[in-house]
Amino acid sequence: MINCGNHIMVNIPRIPLLAIQETDSYLLPALKMILIIALIGYLSFYLLRTRIYKRGIPGRKLTFSERLIPGKIDISLSGDRTSNPSYVMMVVRNTGKREVDLNAPILIFRRWRSKRMFRVLSIRESDIYPMLMDPGQESVVNISLEQFYRDVPELRRACRLSVEMKDDTGRKFKSRTIRLKWL
Repeated sequence: MINCGNHIMVNIPRIPLLAIQETDSYLLPALKMILIIALIGYLSFYLLRTRIYKRGIPGRKLTFSERLIPGKIDISLSGDRTSNPSYVMMVVRNTGKREVDLNAPILIFRRWRSKRMFRVLSIRESDIYPMLMDPGQESVVNISLEQFYRDVPELRRACRLSVEMKDDTGRKFKSRTIRLKWL
């Protein structure tokens, strides 16, 4: 210790820098590898979790056959005219190898980046949803767009239309988008 007036100076022994650099050279790559492995494990669990577990019933695992042979639904839309159709025909086919329980379809009207979604609750005053479809079965539904235009006039400006359906496990099936008008 050295006394310099009001200040006291203390001699601190110096630690060689080589010892600190050696520990850092082994420590940083090990921490990086641990972080990368943890991140890969978390991402793989997150991505596979949605495929293994049903969304409707938390915690219930799908059986091996449910994961191996999923139900496949094809939804197609066609208008009665090429531009400004007043009726749209929706055809739903079960092309899978097991039966599928479908919920009500959702019609999605789009114009540029905005979209309006409507759930079809009944057809001709009869409730047909949820609908159980056997393999190879087909359902054809004619939907009048005038009822939507009458209730929500701004839908007349919508350019595109698509349909989305979910089954009881929460999987989504979408149709291709059809063009209602050009602009």
